[in-house]
Amino acid sequence: MGIHFRRCIWKAVFSLLLLLSIGNGISAAAGSVSFIQPFFALFEEHDLHVMLFFEGHKEYEAAEAMIRKGNENEPPLIRAILTRHDQTQIDYINSKELVEQLQKRGASRETYYADIQYDWDLQKSKPEVFLRFRTINNELVEFNLYAAAKPTKKYGGLTDPEGHAKDSALPVMYRGKSTLAAKKSSISIDGISYKIPYMVRIPIFFTGMKGYYTEEFLIGVIFAGEKRWELVKAPPVFAEGEKWIYKAGGEEKEYIITGVQSNEIKIAGENEVITAEMVDGDIGIKEIAFLPPFDQERSFSLSFTPALIFRKETGQEIEFSLAIDDGASLVSGALQKEKTADGIVLRLIPKEPGWARERMVKTEIKVGAGEIFVRTTVGSHSSILVP
Repeated sequence: MGIHFRRCIWKAVFSLLLLLSIGNGISAAAGSVSFIQPFFALFEEHDLHVMLFFEGHKEYEAAEAMIRKGNENEPPLIRAILTRHDQTQIDYINSKELVEQLQKRGASRETYYADIQYDWDLQKSKPEVFLRFRTINNELVEFNLYAAAKPTKKYGGLTDPEGHAKDSALPVMYRGKSTLAAKKSSISIDGISYKIPYMVRIPIFFTGMKGYYTEEFLIGVIFAGEKRWELVKAPPVFAEGEKWIYKAGGEEKEYIITGVQSNEIKIAGENEVITAEMVDGDIGIKEIAFLPPFDQERSFSLSFTPALIFRKETGQEIEFSLAIDDGASLVSGALQKEKTADGIVLRLIPKEPGWARERMVKTEIKVGAGEIFVRTTVGSHSSILVP
């Protein structure tokens, strides 16, 4: 499965808090608190996900699409993805506005606009989806997926990304109802058809090709990128309604204190909510929840146990977990902290499930006069700190 970023990316989230110092109690002077979230992350909901693997092309090995069907007031939003043999990916999106926003945001991923023609019949017991678009190299891609059976929850659940984008993202992908592609599915590029391998072949009874049709596809992603933020405003007091404002080029990002109760603190950015607690005069981060742009009752959460405190050591190993909504942990592991001369390095080291272990996330945070620089890498670019 591929890694897919959509409309919320330009609002997307750098997740975790860098709180360098704080005064006694809940209130704090503006000069004593500096705050930013260093992980690039997002959460998306898709009505459909379709994918076909194929053999024989000199560059590509898979094509897929994330689809939000739209309505009478809004056309479908489609993100088509081509996966190369080296597991890197290219996104083609049918929204110029979204592509422009993505290109401003610093994510290290190829993304282009494409006029994607589409047709589908989702009322059939075995749905059908047809897509057609041209790549940046003017290659014509024709994607025709016929479902092999009625999609069912039996074949849903957490999805193994199978090495795709392993050096750029740690994904949590969850399928609602799913099924394999039927034998008559096809993929062609510049008029040449490519072979789709068999996934399941039981003569007479069932044939399923290496391709997927999914209804209700959820994806939360922590991904690679970098950004330099200038602090424009900090709260005069640490109280509800006060905010931090950061600027990067022509873009501004706000973090607002939405609640202070007892020792618990709530901070909100666009499409994100952070829950923290006071621990011996410092802020401890308990959870960052990322919200999709359309249904903000749902969330993709990054949690820490015990709470993550930047300035001091707790004497305990910090565990992290990634979950969707209020469900059980889907990806879990340990967090390492390393202080540097001008900041801090954080490493999320996944332990479960097995496929996530190759997708360690390294986030470098450098603090200068009035600005914070954040760089996140994933996979082979990130090394474990050896004590």
